[in-house]
Amino acid sequence: GGGPPPRDGPVACFYNTATLRHGGRDGGPARRPGALAASGSARVRAASPWDLATLLAIEEEVFPRLAFSRGQMAHLLRATSTAAYLALAAGEPAGFVAVWWRRGASTCRIVNLAVRRGFRGRGCGQALVRAALRHGRRHGHVGVTLEVQERNRAARRLYEKMGFGLDRRLPHYYASGEHALRMVRWLAGTSGRAR
Repeated sequence: GGGPPPRDGPVACFYNTATLRHGGRDGGPARRPGALAASGSARVRAASPWDLATLLAIEEEVFPRLAFSRGQMAHLLRATSTAAYLALAAGEPAGFVAVWWRRGASTCRIVNLAVRRGFRGRGCGQALVRAALRHGRRHGHVGVTLEVQERNRAARRLYEKMGFGLDRRLPHYYASGEHALRMVRWLAGTSGRAR
């Protein structure tokens, strides 16, 4: 239960364009077998606590200043109100998406989307967003929401391509004072507003 693991300030869920600090394999444990969903060159599966080291390595590469701590990431992987999905490309961990929801809420929320720089432009971001949308449908949500930095045009293009529209502008949303946009994607066959 509980909310998403807190960052230093509001959760920064965006398709990050920061420079990676290192590349290559992350040295995490061998992944357990699981159902894989293919999407172009990326394959996505549900993440589990066995993937903690892998997700932490991706997080630290993509969000060097805002990375979740080990405890926060462990909470994300074991809480009953969160789910994470791992993208693999050419057998390498390429990125992940984390989804959070409140009991009884009509929508779920993408709280983190991280794709390693070397895997961008290969469909990984789209595959992860699709996984979040599938998750929302399976759990009966009518929509999926997220917040994105207003200045992050690459992320906004990705989300718009995936059917997200602007819900509202959030002035000074981030601890840095930067503005955010809340975006929403209503799922097929549903209507209504986020609660």
